[in-house]
Amino acid sequence: MKRRNFVKKSAFAAAVLAALPLPSYSFTKKSLNILVLGGTDFLGPAIVKAGMKNGHKITLFNRGITNPTLFPELTLIKGDREKGLSAYDPLQNDKWDVVIDVWPQKSVLVEEATSALKAHAEQYIFISSVAVYKDFNEPNRAEDYSLLPLPEDKSKWEYSEEKAAAEAIVAERFPGNHTILRPGPIKGWRDPAYDLLYWLIKLERNESILAPGHGGDDLQFIDVNDVGNFAITAAERRATGAYNCVGPTKEKLSWKSFLGTAKKHLNSSSELVWSN
Repeated sequence: MKRRNFVKKSAFAAAVLAALPLPSYSFTKKSLNILVLGGTDFLGPAIVKAGMKNGHKITLFNRGITNPTLFPELTLIKGDREKGLSAYDPLQNDKWDVVIDVWPQKSVLVEEATSALKAHAEQYIFISSVAVYKDFNEPNRAEDYSLLPLPEDKSKWEYSEEKAAAEAIVAERFPGNHTILRPGPIKGWRDPAYDLLYWLIKLERNESILAPGHGGDDLQFIDVNDVGNFAITAAERRATGAYNCVGPTKEKLSWKSFLGTAKKHLNSSSELVWSN
């Protein structure tokens, strides 16, 4: 798909998400000095915008490669986390109320960041994932549900294990002042995945859709802006510990409701053919 079309479809995704029953949050007004590691890809901009909206001072730390023209009004400190501890040398003369670590899928990057910034931040917020849980057999599991066991052989670690290991590192380095956010699938503007866009593209083209099951199965995801807002809320309230970030929570969202809402929002004439 061409970039222009991808951006267009991403806008559709964001618009449909806005029409669904997703949660909102209220904010306090205390100004914070926040360092965002990353901040210009998918979730990062949502966090940055939420922080700016609430009047916080935001500093970005990244390579200056991904979407480099975003947020020209903010201070950007360049560094490549893949190059080890020395990448954090430009940060050693400053202090922040909060560090928000957005991107890492490699626990070693979190280990280096927490080591370098331990004496320079009062709170460390790490974006993890619900993938850290050992299984998905029980619905409505709380944050104290068992996590994945980590194989001794790190070469066998994949995304879930890396995130679980990173959580443990953050908790060890910032024992009383860490925050772990565990989102489910994140959707919305700049979403790099095509799973949600597939349905919206079919609807926008008014094509018949072979839909899953009978339409009664539940699904969960969360709007990227809700995760961004919650990250800033956690910083403002000095909320610590682990938090699941999934939605909608007030009422279940079925496939039939999701596709029906999207169809209505896009004014689509597509026929939904349920496979079961």
